[in-house]
Amino acid sequence: MQKKEPRKIDLDIESKFKTIDDYLPKRYTPLVQKKYKELYDEEVSAGNIRQTKYDRTGNMKIIRALYEVAEDSKF
Repeated sequence: MQKKEPRKIDLDIESKFKTIDDYLPKRYTPLVQKKYKELYDEEVSAGNIRQTKYDRTGNMKIIRALYEVAEDSKF
């Protein structure tokens, strides 16, 4: 049986979560909520943000906001 290769999108999400794990500040939920509102003009609950970060899957909009907050925290 041939081993299934990971899809490009899976690798991209893995690299995003590597950045999130390394650089996301301790008190990240208000920052992610603010970034999400800027990006999508919608509100998101802190619970949904924490659940997406914990599960490492879910709403791609939340993952993008998490990633951008982590990127901003690098500097």
